[in-house]
Amino acid sequence: MSDAPLLADFRPPANAILGFADLLLNTPLTPEQRDYLETIRACAQEILRKSEPAPAVPAPAPEEKPPGAPLRILVVEDNQVNQRLLLALLDRYSQGKHVDVAHHGGEALEHLRRASFDLIFMDVQMPVMDGFECTRRIRQGEGGPGHLAIPIIAVTAGAMRGDREKCLEAGMDDYISKPISSASLKTILDQVERGRQG
Repeated sequence: MSDAPLLADFRPPANAILGFADLLLNTPLTPEQRDYLETIRACAQEILRKSEPAPAVPAPAPEEKPPGAPLRILVVEDNQVNQRLLLALLDRYSQGKHVDVAHHGGEALEHLRRASFDLIFMDVQMPVMDGFECTRRIRQGEGGPGHLAIPIIAVTAGAMRGDREKCLEAGMDDYISKPISSASLKTILDQVERGRQG
């Protein structure tokens, strides 16, 4: 641990001592007095050096994807059976797509801060942080500035009245209901791919 926080309170007196010692060293002194002042001056300099705050370490930038790279997809789903089903469907249309899995919204935000993604499939009911809260936080920038407008597709347990409006209100782009059909999944993947190509 750095000594800087402990020594910070000593910076003002150390500065004063340093200035006073510099002033006295320009006056006639005996060798003993000069040695004494040099020692005090060196101690004050050491306090100032050690009390300098450590430079801030910038957060690592998210891993960038090269142009033309395959889609990178984040699946946010706490249920392992649903994870496997969605991953199996994605694998059918993968064509080199890279898929990561997060078990709740908090994990999803960590993934987004570490790497760059093109698409999120977001379960809405999860422990720790649900899909609605996670989506709101992504739209507020907590997943990194590169993900503010990332397509987020809600994955709901059933197509109930008001589901679509609730998802859109949270900031999601669309939703699909379980069980997920391969046709609806392929349509979403094709739309995102076309959007990437401009």
